[in-house]
Amino acid sequence: MSLGSTAAGGEEPSGRRMRFRAERREALARSALTTLGDLGETATVEDLAAGMGVNKAALYRYFGNRAGLHRALIGRWVSRALSDFRAVVLAGPPAPETIEHGFLAYLDVLERERSTYLALAQLGHVAGPRGEGHLAAYIAAAGDVVTEILYSRFAGVPAGSELGRTWGQALAGMTHHVADRWVRAPWAPKEDVARSLTRLVLPALEHSLHHRSTPP
Repeated sequence: MSLGSTAAGGEEPSGRRMRFRAERREALARSALTTLGDLGETATVEDLAAGMGVNKAALYRYFGNRAGLHRALIGRWVSRALSDFRAVVLAGPPAPETIEHGFLAYLDVLERERSTYLALAQLGHVAGPRGEGHLAAYIAAAGDVVTEILYSRFAGVPAGSELGRTWGQALAGMTHHVADRWVRAPWAPKEDVARSLTRLVLPALEHSLHHRSTPP
């Protein structure tokens, strides 16, 4: 048997090691996010390691360094948060009610994940030491989700259009800024905030779509 061959019915040892490492890394990241949710902004790297059941040396073997851990956690949280947001909005009412429903769903996500979200921001996951924009990447990803929703819910916004992409990114940036301020110090019920945001953007949305659908 050659060195690169597999045992009968099995996979190469290197493949098993890589799969185990990936599964272990995923399990550690889940544990770390749970710890962040429990401890919030007071969580330290030592707390995260303890929540994972490992020491800091083992933690860094899987994530490389503190920045690698930050990227893994923010990436997993963003994926989870935006997946929840997409599912709620796409299952909601048709346009134009989609707009208010979407604002409310976004506020819901940050409210439900408040402790984890604020902990990620506090620990420096939102921006790295060289200024790399984790928050900017998050808003860009959120913008892609909003664009997808605009395409699927508004017949006047064709897939791949400049209008959909521009509005998707603009709505995501505005919504995240408001939601970030609101979740830190709520000034009104989230339903009222969602309604006010809708009053701000819906007339412009409806006006533009009407003119696009009206022949010259």
